[in-house]
Amino acid sequence: MIIDSLVERIYTLAMSKGIDIQSTIIRSGVLFWVISTVILFVIGVFDWYRNPNLTWVFWLVLPAQILIIWQLMKKLRPLSLPYWKNVAFGTMVSLITGVGMLFSSLFFTEVVFPDYFD
Repeated sequence: MIIDSLVERIYTLAMSKGIDIQSTIIRSGVLFWVISTVILFVIGVFDWYRNPNLTWVFWLVLPAQILIIWQLMKKLRPLSLPYWKNVAFGTMVSLITGVGMLFSSLFFTEVVFPDYFD
């Protein structure tokens, strides 16, 4: 009951300030998925995954995630959400990205580069 009323208050406050929480989270997750997929395909197209000296390129995903979560928190800042709610929203963004990356990785290894594991 208490959590339901808190969630309802947060969504009511968000709508009164013109912030659509669900679409903001979905847009952030999809944006992070697209950026991660682009990095995945750049690594694959240039054959960088075969060179151990270029594994640092993978870490470009980390600044992308930090920037996207920072923008999400900046957009939601007017709501003055509790810490646990911010963590939950960031986790939802990462979940959306993770599911998308599962399909991107399958597409990458099975369709675009079928000899990836050879």
